Amino acid sequence: RVFIEDAVMSLREFGFDLFTVRDIHDAFAMVQPLKYSQEKQFPLKKDGVVTATPYAAGHMIGGTFWCIQRETEMLLYAVDF
Repeated sequence: RVFIEDAVMSLREFGFDLFTVRDIHDAFAMVQPLKYSQEKQFPLKKDGVVTATPYAAGHMIGGTFWCIQRETEMLLYAVDF
């Protein structure tokens, strides 16, 4: 968070105004840490839910892949593979 805040403040002199340091604080306040295999459900605007579940990737400390599910559809998201 500190790195992002510093970058935003540095870029202000070049006219960067896409978001503010306050926006960064607000975004980080909404972060909800999850344990591996802990499901998190996100309700959809119309109907149904999307479920996201983190799993240990096993190749580096903190490496995670995500299983994202909606009804019968499943997506595995492995960002660093």
